[in-house]
Amino acid sequence: MKFEDVCVGQGPLVTREHLARVSGTIALRGGECLQVLQNEWIDLTRRHVVAGVRYGIEGMRVGGVRRTHVPPHLAYGKAGLPEAGIPPNAVLVFECELFELRLASTA
Repeated sequence: MKFEDVCVGQGPLVTREHLARVSGTIALRGGECLQVLQNEWIDLTRRHVVAGVRYGIEGMRVGGVRRTHVPPHLAYGKAGLPEAGIPPNAVLVFECELFELRLASTA
């Protein structure tokens, strides 16, 4: 995975035990936008979130913006997700801004 902190936040550090409120985009490496997130809570304790997205948020600080290049084995792999426009072996680019976090056990 490749991380690029566009802006490093000054707030608390995100760990796997958190819910993170983010806005951002998930796109193919070529730039085609697949999903727009607006003030969405992502539960980093849950496996239903794409692994590369979880790993991309971990280690951010509230107020930060990060761009993460997610390799296929941490996204949708050899199969892709054709119904969502994700071809086999696609690299995803996840860019998000982190607004808030909470411990998942207290949410």
